[in-house]
Amino acid sequence: MNYFLPRARLPSGLLAIAVVVSASGCSRELPAHLQGAVTLAGKPLPADAQAFVVFAAGADHSRSVSAPIVGGRYDSPHTPRGDVMVFFEISRPVGPERKSDRTGLMYRDVSTLVPARYVTGIPLKVTGDDADRNFDLTP
Repeated sequence: MNYFLPRARLPSGLLAIAVVVSASGCSRELPAHLQGAVTLAGKPLPADAQAFVVFAAGADHSRSVSAPIVGGRYDSPHTPRGDVMVFFEISRPVGPERKSDRTGLMYRDVSTLVPARYVTGIPLKVTGDDADRNFDLTP
């Protein structure tokens, strides 16, 4: 008994269309390279601030990248293209150093410096590389 089914033959034109359609659905754009300065009300970030920027794409922000902000500048070579939300985390230590009862390590409380209006993110359309994409976070 032969369990093999005969091979179906597709016209060569139909096969070519199927290959083109499937290949076009699998391609992704290359990421963009964004760089720039981040300031608070036109002033540089405090020297003791710890800061980074997140570029989040996709409806659920599943395509996200983060970059540290060092010396008031960021460099994000793998930024997703298209509509993204930009989030900032900028904080600095405040108050005296204390010892943790739980871990025994020294720590300081931190205060966020990001103005409240930016907590939900900044919409941005990324179309390509931009070496001068600056952000001035004003109250």
